[in-house]
Amino acid sequence: MKKVIVFLLTVAIAVGSLGFAHATVSESQDDLVIYPTAEVGDAAVLEGMTASMTFACGDHLRWYTDYPFGGEAVTEFEYNAEGIEEVSEVSYGYLNIWFTGGVGSSTSGTFSLTNTGYGALLRAVAAVTPDGSSKTMNLRMADYVDYYMPDYDLYYTGEEGYCSQSASLHGLMTGDSWYEERGAYTHLMQKFRFPVQEDHIMSVTVDKNDAGGVNGIDLTSENGPELNFISDVSDEGIWFVPIFLDEDGAPLPYESPEGHGIYHIPWKIDSSVTYGSGKQGLTLDMNKVTRLAALDETIPILHMVIDAETGEAWMLTLEDGSYILTAWDLTSGEALVRTEVLPQDPACEYTDAWFVEDNGYLLITTQGSVALVEKATGELLLTAPDVTGQTYSAANYDEMGDLRFDGETLVLLDTGSYRHGAFWTCAFRQDELVYYGLYDCSIMRGNDDWYYSYISTEQDVVVLK
Repeated sequence: MKKVIVFLLTVAIAVGSLGFAHATVSESQDDLVIYPTAEVGDAAVLEGMTASMTFACGDHLRWYTDYPFGGEAVTEFEYNAEGIEEVSEVSYGYLNIWFTGGVGSSTSGTFSLTNTGYGALLRAVAAVTPDGSSKTMNLRMADYVDYYMPDYDLYYTGEEGYCSQSASLHGLMTGDSWYEERGAYTHLMQKFRFPVQEDHIMSVTVDKNDAGGVNGIDLTSENGPELNFISDVSDEGIWFVPIFLDEDGAPLPYESPEGHGIYHIPWKIDSSVTYGSGKQGLTLDMNKVTRLAALDETIPILHMVIDAETGEAWMLTLEDGSYILTAWDLTSGEALVRTEVLPQDPACEYTDAWFVEDNGYLLITTQGSVALVEKATGELLLTAPDVTGQTYSAANYDEMGDLRFDGETLVLLDTGSYRHGAFWTCAFRQDELVYYGLYDCSIMRGNDDWYYSYISTEQDVVVLK
């Protein structure tokens, strides 16, 4: 039956008959069957709940489906020959600053090596590389470089303003115009500097042509620290915290205007840049760098979210054997909430932690455990063991899912994939996993046509009713 439905849809599309396609699938919607492929615990905990989701195929086909747990799915089908438009956000932005770990490149021409930054390492190897050959050397970075040169990518688009800036380690070393530094990068890296570690070794390779020109370079980090900027970008500017860590994940000191903490830099108009959209060009106003909240640089931050819209930042740290959740007021710089959510398990080597905000709650997962915190008060509401031995667990929960808590039972619902099922759900009560279920759908299986073989719930959120 499923292959017949797909064939009729194909015919309908070919002849442009929207009504025929809609009628064909609507009359056969009972053939869309949702069923569990794995279950642990008691599914009765989901009685009275409905999972609402959208099955999507390309830009033209949608199946809007409600599945009452324990019942039969009800589906409304949509076919749109012109393509179903996705709703875009009014404003969007991001700031990424990171260490690449290495650069490799070759050219039919030659590179012009700079004598600044990492270019000094390339020039040192190039000086002893014979024409028409290649040479590799392991160099101690501290002998050539004082500070790291991170890659940089800043983007923002709003109703009236636009900013797109980037800087690449490749361009900073070679002067290649394709990678040319733009915008506020130099000023930002003058205010926030990350010292090269004494034991950091870089493997450097230089290729020369017969005329002695450098036509190939390669830098590979043999060890060294990590850098990440936790950030948020809005209409007002950027908020960020630099996270500079050694190979073991321990915080490293760095140079900053006022010390480690949460910083803000506002936008200013960049009249030298114009965009076809008619929006004003924006850049960072580096004369107005402000630290909003001071943080202890010796405490590693496991996960942090800065929310400029609410004026808060939430941070998860590991302190003295406990996972601590702290909320910061971005206006006053004061800590609003400090909650101990879970104890550390010394026997577990895995210490990474994560949290997701949804429906006024924070879902925290670490070391095989889950915790639920009320965001408004910081109150710890529930802790339980996470799902084990299954395709998904609470640690996989993301913004595509839905979270419900009735004061006793926590229920999570989230999308699956076209390979691993339509969706999954789990339910927790204090100190126990009550139920886990992985569900699939007949419309996602047995499709021979390449286009119709990719049907999934991944393009839209799933909702608990």
